[in-house]
Amino acid sequence: MIEKRTHKKNLAVLVTFIMIIVIVLAIVSFLIPKLIAASVGFAYQIPVIIEKIVDAVDQSALDNVLEPFLDRVDFGQISSMIFNFITGATASVTNVISIISHSAVTLFTFPLLVFYMYKQGDALPNVLANFFPKHYKSLVLDLCQDFNISASAYISGQLLVCLYVGISSIILFMIMGLPNALLLGVICGLMDLIPYFGPFLGAAPAFFVALSMDFNLTLLLVIVITIIQFGESYLVSPLVMKSVMHIHPIIVVFLLLAAGNLMGILGMIIALPVFAIIRAMGKTVWQFYRSNKKSVIESTNREIK
Repeated sequence: MIEKRTHKKNLAVLVTFIMIIVIVLAIVSFLIPKLIAASVGFAYQIPVIIEKIVDAVDQSALDNVLEPFLDRVDFGQISSMIFNFITGATASVTNVISIISHSAVTLFTFPLLVFYMYKQGDALPNVLANFFPKHYKSLVLDLCQDFNISASAYISGQLLVCLYVGISSIILFMIMGLPNALLLGVICGLMDLIPYFGPFLGAAPAFFVALSMDFNLTLLLVIVITIIQFGESYLVSPLVMKSVMHIHPIIVVFLLLAAGNLMGILGMIIALPVFAIIRAMGKTVWQFYRSNKKSVIESTNREIK
């Protein structure tokens, strides 16, 4: 956008690069420390939250219905598992940040790579095409274009959708008075990267926190989450994604289940964009093969005549 307005690519690259640096520094300096502190605090509150939920169930009409199930559940073990998971995840994030901050090679190489990708990234397909025979250069260029369109359309669109879910969740959780609203909202936004299952996984921590506080607050939370998801499904996602994927829901579910079993949450996040890229590139290869086969048949027929 800056390049179109100024007609100066170097200026556009410089301004964009400075914006990226400022945003990354702001996230590392302000957001991540708060999230880590909130995660640790939330982990220590888990046993209290579970105890309050059990007490609320004991005092409600659901006691007789859920009593056989509650007697079999070891809530101490569950809270311990959740505590270990969150503290382990927090420690992992802290270790990653520590490794990156102490790695001079990464700090200097990665920004330099990003800068040159912005400045000369559009020339990369032609560079790759030069490594292949002349007959396949057009195929390589088409594959690069497929990769670029599929990856950028899905990733940028999905990140904007997650940003909408995260920000709206944080604001509404704060208005409702939920503790750790920032952490709970960020979880909702991040889990929205996973189609279908993500919204339920993201809303679960907020749901249990609200359930431990007040039943009416829990009902209000369910209504709020439903409104956010309706806004995402019928307003934000169609406008942002513009039906990029065109993947049947059954295929999506199988992809997510398979990727989740193989690679966990990371697999569920990358399954759809990888599938979209492979599918687009596969169509291009198939069309190239069919056009070549057709041209060979036509040339053979001409020689016979």
